[in-house]
This record gives sequence, structure tokens and C-alpha cells, in this order.
Amino acid sequence: MYPLGGPASQIASTPRSLSPRGRIAVVLSMLLALLLAASQWAVSPAGAATSTIFGTSTPSSLVQHTDSQAVEVGTRFTARSNGTATAMRFWKTQDAGGTHTGTLWSAQGAKLAGATFSTASGSGWQSAKFDRAVALKAGQTYTVSYQAPKGRYAATQNYTGKSLSPDLAIAAGAGVFRYGATSQVPTGTYRNSMYWVDVEFAPTAVAPAPQPTTAPSPVPAPGAFPDASTTGPPAGTTLKPSGGVTITTNGAVYDGYKFSGDIMIRANNVTIRNSVVDGRIAIRPPYTGLQVQRTEIVGPGPGYATKYPAIGFANFSCDACDIHGWGDGAMMDNNVTVKNSWIHDIAVSGGSHNQAILSLGGSNYNILNNRLDAGPDANFTASLSFLNQWGAFTNTLVQGNLFNGGGYCVYAGGEAKGNAARPSSNVRFLDNTFGKSLHQKCGFYGPVTAFDPSGAGNQWQGNRWEDGKSVPAG
Repeated sequence: MYPLGGPASQIASTPRSLSPRGRIAVVLSMLLALLLAASQWAVSPAGAATSTIFGTSTPSSLVQHTDSQAVEVGTRFTARSNGTATAMRFWKTQDAGGTHTGTLWSAQGAKLAGATFSTASGSGWQSAKFDRAVALKAGQTYTVSYQAPKGRYAATQNYTGKSLSPDLAIAAGAGVFRYGATSQVPTGTYRNSMYWVDVEFAPTAVAPAPQPTTAPSPVPAPGAFPDASTTGPPAGTTLKPSGGVTITTNGAVYDGYKFSGDIMIRANNVTIRNSVVDGRIAIRPPYTGLQVQRTEIVGPGPGYATKYPAIGFANFSCDACDIHGWGDGAMMDNNVTVKNSWIHDIAVSGGSHNQAILSLGGSNYNILNNRLDAGPDANFTASLSFLNQWGAFTNTLVQGNLFNGGGYCVYAGGEAKGNAARPSSNVRFLDNTFGKSLHQKCGFYGPVTAFDPSGAGNQWQGNRWEDGKSVPAG
């Protein structure tokens, strides 16, 4: 017996077909989809102390069933960072009767905490505190479940949603069940069903490491460009292991760490340097002042399907960073500096659209002395994609970089389609080099497009091919 009896009615969807490469409508739709996905990366409100797997979402495509057997249903999840589980909840259907009790289990099936839900009529999220707070460890897997004594649980088959918590992860087959009138850890799965059981989690605020005196990072010599020897942690750096972290201490400094997970910034003036991050780094307003120095940011690599950026989104600098394996290297909204960095080996899949650096508008950007490598695949829009779809580009300096690959190597922020409403100003491209290692025109179609020479303060000067010949604005 599987925990889904009776007929089911569900909403099905089919992938949208893609137009041929190069059509701007497809590029823009993919970029907008990217940003919507990326916005779910940090869905907890700014400064929020806790998060949950399903956030504020409401279950969709619930199966209509008549299963009334006693059953334990739950969600298997993995902690991305150290923290504490304090409560749980489940979605109650209108006709789910009886007293519901909840349990938090270890990966080995040991009971860690329990909860009893008050009897309530109607449907919706039902919440209860655990009888004790439980410390969860980054990288460890747990199960949160409840006993439905009369069945009638909420279920969605073929669930494809992602965790809306930056600190908790779920994988395919996260929904689990076990029939029986007594509570036992559920382990069975059926048609990738999700049973809408959730946990409330508060990440541990990690104390900042003491700030040591460090030698200045080497900067590539004039005419040279960043590579493995000048980016990422210096050779011989001893790295301390850590899981993913949510940083909540202003002025925290992390020097010489190996992070296995994402880093969420919820504090001001944080510094990460001489480190390796097997995950993403994210900062959004109101937080400011993030500095990432001599750090390698590593993504899943080829075939990565969800195009998150390695680092985003506002109020940060990335100096001498080695970024690879993500769908985009850096995503920028406002107030960003990327310098002396190498962004390369970007992950593509299916009909994705990718670039080393992406922005859809904003101000106060400095892109200085970087090596920006888009790959040879048709997926690449550009090495540098400044697309004025959400706002105008202003007060932007792009100087001394090496570009290679893409449809065009550079989209320069003044696309005709949106420039009348969002004209660029004070956008300067100075002394950049356009390479031919992937295409003889740098990009498949050419070196640059969408530079607006009529914009107030805009400047195109000293931009050349590797052989020294001038590259005109496009």
C-alpha cells in the first residue's frame, strides 16, 4: 500500500520550447528566469533569525485521495549550516482528524525531539514547538515527520520544488512515509511525493576569526592578466574546515577557511579571504561592505541545471577571486567591484544562457583588470553582459580586462530596445583587450554591441585586440 489512495488530479506542465540562439527575446526570458530563481536563494526576510523549507508558500497540486490509514509522513532534509531546530509544522487538510504528534529524527532513526499539535479545525499550516531545541550540524541529514492517525494527509506527487531556506536543503525523494499506528522514522517514498512537513531552523552565528596581518595579494603585472597563480588562496595556505554559514556579526573576518556550503551575508563589513568556498556567496540590501579577497568560489561544474551565480548581488567587492563551475560568475545589482579576478569554466546545460558577469542595470560598478572567459558553447551570451532590462547603467568603469567568448564578447549596456527609457550615462570602457582564443571576432558575432556613444559621459577609448589594433565601439 502506498500513501496515496483513490484518484488524483494534478496540474501538469511542459517545458517551453526554445527559439534559435541569438534571438534577444529568448535571452531575456532566460535571464529573467535566472533572476527569479536566484531571488529564492535568500528568501528569508532581511535580518530574519529563522527559516523554513517551504517559506510562505502554499501547497499546490494536492492529490485528492481517501487514504484513512494511520501513517507517519515527513520530509528528509540536510542542514547547510550549523544551527538549532526549535519547532515544526505541517499542512493540515480539511478532513484530517485525530491528534497529531511530530518528531525530529536523526539519519540513523533516533528520536531527537517531539511535538504535540493542538486540535484545530479547518486546513492550513499547523505549528508546534519541539519539547527541546536540537542542535543540527552542517552536512548532516535529518527527518521531520508527524503521525496522521486517520490519514487524510496533504500530498503532491512528482514534486520538483526547491528548499526556500538558505540553510536547509532537500533532494529528490525528500517526502517519506511509513504506515502504522505508532510513530517510527519514515523511509518509504512514492512517485517523488511531498507531504508538506517542515522544520523551523535558526542558524548559528559564527564568531569572527581574529584578523591576522597578511601580506598584500599579488597583482598581475601591467599587460598581464589574472590566472591560477594570482587568484584564489595563495599556495601553501592552510585551510580550516567549515560548513556553509550564515554570517550575522558585523565586521566578521574569515581568513583561511574551506567552506563546504553556501555563505549568506546578513551583516555589514564582512571580510572573506584566502579561502575556498564550495558553494555560493550572497549579499543583499540592507547589508553592505562585503569584501572577498584571494578566494576560490567553486560550483558543481558541467551540466549544472539551475543557473545561480557564484557571487551576488549588491554592495560587495571581489578581488583576486578564482570563480568557476557556476552558471554565471557574478550577478550585480548595484555597488559592486570585481577586480584582478579570473572567471572561467562556466557551467552550461540545455538551453541555458550564461556569462562571466551579468547585470540587468544599476550603478557604481567597477570591472577592473579581470580575465573573463566565456566558453565555446552556443549557450554563452557574452563574457560581460550589461543588459539594460531592469534599469539604466550609470557611473560604471570597465578598464583593463581581457574578454573571450560569447555571442558578443561584451554587451555594453545601451541596447536599442531599452535605451530610450533607460539610457546609460557615465559608462566608460577603457584600455580593454579583446581575445581570439575562442572566436576570431572574440565573440561569435563580434567583439562588442550595445555601446551608446551619445550617453552623457559615456566613453570608449583604448580598447584593442591582442595584436594592438583598435576595437571600435559597437
